[in-house]
Amino acid sequence: MAATPPAAAEPHFPPHVQSWQIVRSAGPAGAFHHRAVPDPVEPAAWIHQVRAPALVLGSAQPDGVIDAVAAADDGVEVTRRRSGGGLVALVPGNDCWIDLIIPRRSDLWVDDVGRAFHWVGSVWADALAAVLPPDLAAGVAVYTGPPLGREAGRVVCFAGLGPGEVTVAGRKVVGLSLRRWRDGARFQCAMTWRWSGDLLARYLAPEALATLEAATRCDVTRLPAGLPDLHRAPDPTEMIDAVLMRLPDPGPGPAQAPARPRAGVSSGFPADDLRVM
Repeated sequence: MAATPPAAAEPHFPPHVQSWQIVRSAGPAGAFHHRAVPDPVEPAAWIHQVRAPALVLGSAQPDGVIDAVAAADDGVEVTRRRSGGGLVALVPGNDCWIDLIIPRRSDLWVDDVGRAFHWVGSVWADALAAVLPPDLAAGVAVYTGPPLGREAGRVVCFAGLGPGEVTVAGRKVVGLSLRRWRDGARFQCAMTWRWSGDLLARYLAPEALATLEAATRCDVTRLPAGLPDLHRAPDPTEMIDAVLMRLPDPGPGPAQAPARPRAGVSSGFPADDLRVM
């Protein structure tokens, strides 16, 4: 997997973005998810684009959630990320994956694990509002309430909704998860344009599919995720650059609450738990 940081900060980005190490890569999903965070931890944005369809399990999901034989027969990669939550399907050209890494000393650090996501969601929401047509941009929102659809979200990420995640006209478009440790945090962000329900319907194991559809009372292909009516999805590079343009100054100082949103609800998760994606 190629992973080459730019030699210098990209000139069209705001000066404070130079505080972030930007790493772009493309290739198998597994190599990206197994990449270790450097020590010491510094602010970084890791952007990865898959070149073939992939299914990414949450850290605690059993292997049996997926029909691995069918996936292997069709050449669909199955891997596991280091953060919690449900299954994510990645399709080239349709899905964007960005990891945002901050040290504990960052101004962006928030001890409450629910509110910790708010700044990440705000970055994605602002980026989406910039690239979507005006009618869809008006419907972009950052969710700040307690987790919804936990049972379904444990099976498939985009079947639940958690703090900081982003919806457009009520449809989930950005899913978030988090791994925190003593020295830093790794926010894992997945954005989807068109819902890959057909892919999930094909490779979810029967028991997992039954659990999901019982919890949502909905066929997996019809979950309110992605933007099926979007005639022209923005180019992935356009969306990624829009996110990078809006990264806040990570700052080296003590943690403080993010400016947007100003109010939120504690998720109730332990401070260093793995968060549902």
